[in-house]
Amino acid sequence: MTIATFGRPGEKTFEALDMLISYCEQNQHELLIHKFLVEGRKEKYAAHTIFNKHYDFSDVSLSVSIGGDGTFIRLSRMVAPYNVPVLGVNTGRLGFLADVAAEDLVSTLSKLVTEKCKLEERTLLELQSTNNCHKDANLAVNEISVLRRDTSSLLVVKLYANGQFINSYWADGLIISTPTGSTAYSMACGGPIVSPGCNNLIITPISPHSLTVRPLIIRDDVELSIEVASRADNYMVSVDSRTEIVDISEKIVIKPSPYKLKVVKNPEQDYYSTLREKLMWGKDKREL
Repeated sequence: MTIATFGRPGEKTFEALDMLISYCEQNQHELLIHKFLVEGRKEKYAAHTIFNKHYDFSDVSLSVSIGGDGTFIRLSRMVAPYNVPVLGVNTGRLGFLADVAAEDLVSTLSKLVTEKCKLEERTLLELQSTNNCHKDANLAVNEISVLRRDTSSLLVVKLYANGQFINSYWADGLIISTPTGSTAYSMACGGPIVSPGCNNLIITPISPHSLTVRPLIIRDDVELSIEVASRADNYMVSVDSRTEIVDISEKIVIKPSPYKLKVVKNPEQDYYSTLREKLMWGKDKREL
């Protein structure tokens, strides 16, 4: 089996990487390490293949993200077009996506090999724009957003689904989120939490200038078109954490990607237990 790994350099990351290397050596698996992870430590990892984001992952069986959710998303965008599953090892903070503890890495890999782990498919979003503002970095795991710049005027965001007009949002911006991203920026702006298995998109306005505008859940098999008006000359388009400034004339199209993200999940941990733990549901000092 060939395994590719990616992470942000750091003490905890290197500890998990050493565990992964030991596991691969003991089980005769080939390990590929992203160049960013081994920057300045190439001699130590010289025995392993070093790859970059343009690598051909056709022969890779599994990818391992070591870090937080941001690290998980960056690796996911690299491997999703090749149908490679992603295992997220959490050495960061919250860890909704990277939810396997570092000390559980080896046991989870062993369960995966014996087919005791499950794979969850997640919807990805694809951005298309008039001037191809994000070029080939146009896949989103969490959300695609249009945002006003700094303290500039409100945006008027006109939204269409398969050509049908939905609404004009007078707001600081608009978030189009996958169920995976429902616990990210969308939730912070008042959007609902949606189970990752649902075939939905969540439309969440950012600070709307209207009391009657609320988040909206729609099917994910539609093509969303966005037109933006403002007194400002430009606005921002964000694909997960990557942001580009575009001209006000830019027109945006958002649709489900033909690729699906496959996420490795430990059978002993379910989505609702993750919610309870990460969002501290039911935590109360009072006693019955």
